[in-house]
Amino acid sequence: MEINRTRRGFYLLLQREAVVLIQHFERNIQEAMDFLQQLEEKPGTPVLTPSDSGFYYSLEESAGEYLVEAAIYVDQLDGEKPLTSSDLQSLTEQYSVTSIEILDPKGSLVKGWPMPPPPVRHERLLRELIERKRSVVIDLFGKPVAGEGQWFSVAIWRKATPGMIVLHLTGEQMRGLFRQFAIQRAISDIGLREGVLYISVLDRQLNILAHTDSALLGRREDDDFLKSALQGREPVSRLTRSSGDIETYEVVKAFSLNGSPGGLIRIGYSPKEIHPILRQIRKNVVLSILFFLILGISAIVLIGANQKPASQKIKEMEDRVRLAERLSSLGHLAAGVAHEIRNPLNAMGWVCRDSKGNFSPGTNRKRRSILPSRS
Repeated sequence: MEINRTRRGFYLLLQREAVVLIQHFERNIQEAMDFLQQLEEKPGTPVLTPSDSGFYYSLEESAGEYLVEAAIYVDQLDGEKPLTSSDLQSLTEQYSVTSIEILDPKGSLVKGWPMPPPPVRHERLLRELIERKRSVVIDLFGKPVAGEGQWFSVAIWRKATPGMIVLHLTGEQMRGLFRQFAIQRAISDIGLREGVLYISVLDRQLNILAHTDSALLGRREDDDFLKSALQGREPVSRLTRSSGDIETYEVVKAFSLNGSPGGLIRIGYSPKEIHPILRQIRKNVVLSILFFLILGISAIVLIGANQKPASQKIKEMEDRVRLAERLSSLGHLAAGVAHEIRNPLNAMGWVCRDSKGNFSPGTNRKRRSILPSRS
């Protein structure tokens, strides 16, 4: 009972801490979404305050790094095995870009998705790559994300084979990346304390928008527990096992944006912190059981030792009672016998006394004088 009570109390504390963190992340996400909404409503190149410029430039840098890593990954895959149109299509969906182009060293299209590629002019983008002045060219920074017909591009020089990899995305897709990295930044502004395994943000379709493990971004969860949590307002928790068969205590709560459902925030804790406490409690319970067991045995031995003289005394008293009962019976018997003897003796005494009076010596002489003489 003590172990179970401690375990429940520990999980309750974790849930309360998770709720506080979730409320903090929810405010950060709301502020980031409000900033992006204002940014999208401003036409042309954004004019930002000093406080907002750092946040906006960090989003641009994050998007640029993300797209460069995507291009490098495409280069690695194509170097291992030539990519087909189906592979390229899957990669465009995975990285949320419009097109992927694989070019030869002169800038001519070798293959890509979709075919034909979108009408994007990238002569200036490729010139420095073809001339080998740079190995990476990013056409993202300082461009407005609002408005139609806006394109963003990233190009790298291939390492596996001579040539270039180019990724293109629209303004809408760029805004989607900004939202993703804004949410990612919202959950990363505080360091994870020891015991927190992960923090994740999911949209209403259970797609991972942000995760402390960036490799899981974009993955879709199919979990009935998460679906039910999406319908409620209160935090829910469960003890589960994550990847690698690691025991995880997970707290999930739905959040809203401007009064509308926004998705879920998940925080996974490692319950290892409670294991030393439970081991100590288990040790204390065992020691307590041993103590009371020894105390009980000692009490039983002591009671047995004290019970032997008492039993002897009780036996002596019982013997005395039985002796007294026998003596009492003998007394009653003797009284009855004496009574039975005394009655005849009394009668004999009366006869003797009567005879003594009738046959005394004087009486005998008198009787002889009266009798007639025989002579």
